[in-house]
Amino acid sequence: MYQIAIGEMGYFTVIDGLSISPPFKNTVCFFEQSVEDTVTDKIEIFLKGTPAQISTAITTIETVITRSQLNDQSLYAQPQYLRFQLEAGGSYFYAQILDPHLTSNISGYKTHYTGSLILVLHYTRPNYFVGGQVEVPLSGRFGEDALGGVT
Repeated sequence: MYQIAIGEMGYFTVIDGLSISPPFKNTVCFFEQSVEDTVTDKIEIFLKGTPAQISTAITTIETVITRSQLNDQSLYAQPQYLRFQLEAGGSYFYAQILDPHLTSNISGYKTHYTGSLILVLHYTRPNYFVGGQVEVPLSGRFGEDALGGVT
């Protein structure tokens, strides 16, 4: 993926790819496959930087979690999203983050103070991603891969 971010419309924190800033180093998404209406995914977030930078990143992620939980209770107006972009200049795709929680390894507090930490963001999302509308080419007796409709 070209870019991965979390947050709300108008304010996203880039956690992987273009425009990433310390202490975010990289991110790995684990998307589940299912026929259910919702799926439970996880994202491993690798942090590397000063203890202060890592603490700020944790606070940023915890803010997204808190806002998502408040949105579920109708106490915060903006839903929180996972946003990703597959290629440079490509469309963004979104999935709402539901029921999120954050974990780290048991000795994470030790690595935090030595400049690195791996966090795991667990969440549930609808079993689809939303993106911009695209025109689908039509094929049939009036032509192949016709855009703009056929007469």
